[in-house]
Amino acid sequence: MEGIDNIEAIRAATLAPMMGLIKRNVGKDRVYLTSTADDVRKLLATGCEAVSMDATRRARPSDATLSELVNLVHAGGKLAIGDVDNPDSARYAAECGCDFLTTALGGYTQESVMTEGPDWELLRACVATGKPVFAEGRYA
Repeated sequence: MEGIDNIEAIRAATLAPMMGLIKRNVGKDRVYLTSTADDVRKLLATGCEAVSMDATRRARPSDATLSELVNLVHAGGKLAIGDVDNPDSARYAAECGCDFLTTALGGYTQESVMTEGPDWELLRACVATGKPVFAEGRYA
């Protein structure tokens, strides 16, 4: 679920587990999914069970590293979901401690290639990390 207001509205209506994220409008080539420690703290305050974040090596708009954001999520007792764009990012996300990976950014960054259908190479790389994977993007 994207955005604090949306998460809080859904939380008020149901106890269903939720994955939360915050999107920032910073341009295609910048980290825009849950990119700061403040974002993580706001999401943790909603009670969502998992926090989804950009898990690429791209520069973040703050000084926080991916490992620091993942540690902050874990300190809050929640799960960290790493959104990756290429095989290197999949390995990096796993090394940084993400609990799950998702292929959501595949084809949407300068460091990845848009495939006509699912990015099978990215999916294989995610599976190879041994982490559970949410396969997203161009699946019919």
